Amino acid sequence: MEITYRLMHIKGIVQGVGMRFFISRTAKQFDLKGYVKNLNNGQVECLAIGRIEAVDALEKAIKKDSPGSVDSLESQTVSPAETFESFQVRF
Repeated sequence: MEITYRLMHIKGIVQGVGMRFFISRTAKQFDLKGYVKNLNNGQVECLAIGRIEAVDALEKAIKKDSPGSVDSLESQTVSPAETFESFQVRF
């Protein structure tokens, strides 16, 4: 089972629409760890840690099923900078 650390930046109408809570709930359903938070530039940032298939499924759900309007989702694989025991909404 290969684990990935994927950092995502979601652009569009993504703040004030329940995006962080949608992502958190969905990530937990896929047994992922990491965090989601709003950025000052209007984007939402998400670090998803888990099985590649599960992280791919989260990305797909964000693009297809999330509240608001996702114009783009940029993601990249990153090296772990900290450890997580769960998935968190950061404020």
